[in-house]
Amino acid sequence: MLTSRMETVDWAAIPTPFGPTARLGGADGHARYELLDPAQGLRALASATNLSQAAEAASHLSNSTLPHSHMSAVFPAAVVAAPFLPDIAEHGRPQARQAAVTLLREMTCSTPIPGFDRVRTAAGHHAPLCCAVAEVVRGRREVLVALGRSGGDLLGSAAAHWRFDVCEAVAAEGGTVAFGILDGVLPAEPPRGELHLAGVRVSITSVVVEYPPVEECGDACVRLVGAPIGESVDGGVVRPAECGERGR
Repeated sequence: MLTSRMETVDWAAIPTPFGPTARLGGADGHARYELLDPAQGLRALASATNLSQAAEAASHLSNSTLPHSHMSAVFPAAVVAAPFLPDIAEHGRPQARQAAVTLLREMTCSTPIPGFDRVRTAAGHHAPLCCAVAEVVRGRREVLVALGRSGGDLLGSAAAHWRFDVCEAVAAEGGTVAFGILDGVLPAEPPRGELHLAGVRVSITSVVVEYPPVEECGDACVRLVGAPIGESVDGGVVRPAECGERGR
């Protein structure tokens, strides 16, 4: 059961940059924003049976240690909570589905706090919070497509937080040509990137598409300008540099 899975998370153990009360902004530099525990809001949203209950739960969550709407901030707990929200969008009452989609979108767009702006992935890389949430969203594509326009808009937003997994690379004039899997969509203007490899991040001047991805599997070929040479990047992951630079 969804709420039972939520109970297994030790939300208090997830790093948060502030104590129970956040101090950020304000004319005197001491504006106070309460960061609510997300557990209560997630349970309430999952079990909401009417619009009032869904709205109250969504308000709680949008001022919690997931995103905080008044601060326009996002925190590491958002990545832990993200998998629950597509489940609510799929199995929850209609009144709760839109709230779940809205929260996911807010978590991909809000600004992290320096020092709390990344999470460690299973592969040992430190991914920006927005990219980690976006990967959860893309992994539930069928659920979100079924929701219509709101789900499609969320998927479009998540696609901008692309990821390229390098399977094989060779040295080439002007950089390194890499063959691998693209998850998400590269912008038309070649973006800057950051290469994650063996726990190290390396700046990439630009990521240029050599061969566009095959839609069914994401196989693609890109040129990494300013990257380490050839086989030294095999097994690496490239993400948007812009996402890694977000922060207050």
